Amino acid sequence: MKHTTITLAAQERREALAGWLMAGPAIILIAVFLITPFFMAFGLSFTNQRLVSPNPAEFVGLRNFQRMLTVRTLTLDPLSDASTGAYLRDEDGALVYPQLRDFTRSDEYPQYKGMRELTSFSAGMRKLSYLQAMWYFSKPWPIP
Repeated sequence: MKHTTITLAAQERREALAGWLMAGPAIILIAVFLITPFFMAFGLSFTNQRLVSPNPAEFVGLRNFQRMLTVRTLTLDPLSDASTGAYLRDEDGALVYPQLRDFTRSDEYPQYKGMRELTSFSAGMRKLSYLQAMWYFSKPWPIP
């Protein structure tokens, strides 16, 4: 009868191998579903790639980040009556200002084209509006 003696080092190697074999599938799934999409999203953020588009992606550099972080200030003066020069007021007595969409949808003001209101407040007779290009980052999604 032969007794096989396994050294302590060999037993530790076998246990380490068993541990890696059990952890292997989890590591592969984490790499495939978390790490790979992260690096792909980072790489695609420098292109103009759309989710479903027949056009090929083009490298745009930091333009996406510049657009995302752009905030502009628009100062609006109250509307006035052309004949009397008096400021127009609504039924509650508040001053009436031009609509922001007249600036954000007009080709006359390309610096505001496509922007949305982030916030606004009154400063004396004027209304200061802060506009941002990536408007869906400004407010939390409504909870149903």
